[in-house]
Amino acid sequence: MITLHNDTGWPRLGLVIPKRQVRLAVDRNRLKRWIREAFRHHQLRLPAADMVVRVHGAALTHDQVDAAFERLCGGSS
Repeated sequence: MITLHNDTGWPRLGLVIPKRQVRLAVDRNRLKRWIREAFRHHQLRLPAADMVVRVHGAALTHDQVDAAFERLCGGSS
């Protein structure tokens, strides 16, 4: 995950899930849903930043995605 402060006052999300890393469309779409869900769940506590989630071939679980956003919030929920 790459983060960069923004001046909009709210967090924004970008996704990079290359076909080369996650071959099946169904798997890419599942990852996108998990990441967006975690982002929405933590959105009110996230800092005003642009966040780009880039998948590098390692298999991600729903819990790992949620934990990454939890770390950005600065603690546990």
